[in-house]
Amino acid sequence: MGRLGLIGPVIAILEIPWLILLNLLNHFWSLWLWIGEIRRFYGNSRLLKADLLWMMEYGLRNPFSISRQATLQQGLPADLTVYGETPWTTLERICEMAGLSSDDVFVELGAGTGRNLLFIHYWYGARAIGYELIPRFVEKFTWLQHHLQLGGLAQMQAGNWFDADLEATGATVLLLVGTCYSDEHLKTAADRLSRLPSGSRILTVSYQLEGPAFEQIGEFQAAFSWGRGTVFYQKKI
Repeated sequence: MGRLGLIGPVIAILEIPWLILLNLLNHFWSLWLWIGEIRRFYGNSRLLKADLLWMMEYGLRNPFSISRQATLQQGLPADLTVYGETPWTTLERICEMAGLSSDDVFVELGAGTGRNLLFIHYWYGARAIGYELIPRFVEKFTWLQHHLQLGGLAQMQAGNWFDADLEATGATVLLLVGTCYSDEHLKTAADRLSRLPSGSRILTVSYQLEGPAFEQIGEFQAAFSWGRGTVFYQKKI
């Protein structure tokens, strides 16, 4: 092996300390966000109970590894199944911007583990519905739904939300974290959401919906598990 052949392995070795540092920083960031949730929301005993049960469900295997395995083994679209978490402190800001109340129906387009659905129900009293591609997430949430006796107050549907009958849910507020969406899927998302009833409130992360069907209301910067991102608030015209 010549000198050029040694460059790759040397670079890989030199990257290890930086990767370890980045991983540690990510853990500290996640801990900081969680502490914020504890201080703000754990006074709600029902929400606390639901979150502890959620933690028990994912105690032995974290959602990130479940997401990666499902994407690889089941051939799911990689850009639609990247797992990330929206802290409840950020979700509260999103809901306040949209004026969410107990009269609303909140729909999350790509609900992950469904933790946000628990928050929406227990904190705001609104009906919460999620759509999720990864079957294991749906199975685990179904167990939580049964154990917490949520019925239809918080539920998750398996499948791609692109194909869902969103209008039948009575959705009034919709959240889409499309940070990793491809350009093609962003266009598909905009096309699908353009068919929602007039007045529907739509919140997206990282990208706003393009097209004449949407009115831009506002935006703000917020914290997420991967760092900071922009939240866009639009209404269906």
